[in-house]
Amino acid sequence: MLEGVVQIVCPHCDRDNRIPRALLRQAPPCVACRGELFQGRPAPIEDERRFDKHVRHSDIPVLALFHAAWSSDSNAVRAVFEQAGPRLEPYARLVSVDGAALPDFIERLKVVRYPTLLLLHHERELARVSGAMNLAQLLSWAGPLIAGVAGRSPLPSPMGHHRPGSPRRG
Repeated sequence: MLEGVVQIVCPHCDRDNRIPRALLRQAPPCVACRGELFQGRPAPIEDERRFDKHVRHSDIPVLALFHAAWSSDSNAVRAVFEQAGPRLEPYARLVSVDGAALPDFIERLKVVRYPTLLLLHHERELARVSGAMNLAQLLSWAGPLIAGVAGRSPLPSPMGHHRPGSPRRG
């Protein structure tokens, strides 16, 4: 990564974009499709390839919600996740994944319960938490972790939910 420049993957066309860190809040449109790089809401991810591209190529962490339509807790957290978008972007890319539609992918990531939130940065799992939560709980869990990656504060252990991991390949 060049000093002061971050690479962001477009949520529309998956093109890599390099922008000055100082412009994150006013990010220019994608160089390829001209779509907004940050929309203030989770980007739906329908396949492993797209998910892997965002996790591997983005210099900001990826906060992924794995959910299933049949799970009432998932439906509640999906609404909360939408509300968190404007507060967490542009310091994290929020993505939403229908785990029931991608069973092999879910198995690879070892997601065993819906809803599950995973925070990843450059292929490394930084934290995960499962179960229902409200907006305040989601922000108090994810906010310090994301800030830690961005270098804005130390990386605290949010009440036992932090689980360091290693890169997952498969």
